[in-house]
Amino acid sequence: MNDNRAEVIDLQEIWENLLRQFALEQENALPAVVTSYDRAKNLVTCRPAVNRLGVNGESQQRAEVVVPCLNPSGGGLGINFPLQEGDTGWLLGADRDTTNFQSTRAVADPGTGYLHRYMFGVFIPDRIHDFTINSDDDGALVLENLAATTRISIKDNRVKITRQNTTAEVNGFQIALKTPTSSIVTSDDGTVTIKATQTTIDGMANISTGATGVITLASVATVANGIVTSIS
Repeated sequence: MNDNRAEVIDLQEIWENLLRQFALEQENALPAVVTSYDRAKNLVTCRPAVNRLGVNGESQQRAEVVVPCLNPSGGGLGINFPLQEGDTGWLLGADRDTTNFQSTRAVADPGTGYLHRYMFGVFIPDRIHDFTINSDDDGALVLENLAATTRISIKDNRVKITRQNTTAEVNGFQIALKTPTSSIVTSDDGTVTIKATQTTIDGMANISTGATGVITLASVATVANGIVTSIS
């Protein structure tokens, strides 16, 4: 058997080139940028964010694609984002034509013979980077605006809601509502602590301290056997 190394190398290059050309036509996943969003119909118009390179190396911008947005859902509940122009995410192609399935949401035959095409896929919203996570939320599941000024974080037995400098926190021991100048804390030992520069009660207030105790307001009222005995 004659072994012509040059022919073997040429044949290998031919096959590698053919396989590459074949692979270039198989659309799978690319980052994409939103150009518009029809929220009522849940259709995202987006442009793949990685250009094609032509035979001579020239850059070729990809065409826009209109696909559904991924909305995690189940059991009658779901999550939906108000996508805006410039938002980023991932465009995933489908192995087959999903047109019939999308119209019926039931098992169906492919509408055409197309394979691996973005037009039958889905857009997955993703900020990708530049998130701000508060150090207090380490180890927590976080739902937040991108500036992290408004957020809900869940970890262990704690649920914390934050809006700028105001927080409401619930855990296994207490419920706390805090602002920069005041706080209300309810503990499971029956203690309620209110701290504020001024507290206003509009309406009837019934305060019971038991047989004996001290009520501290702007002044001090001393209670004995349920009767205010002195105010100082």
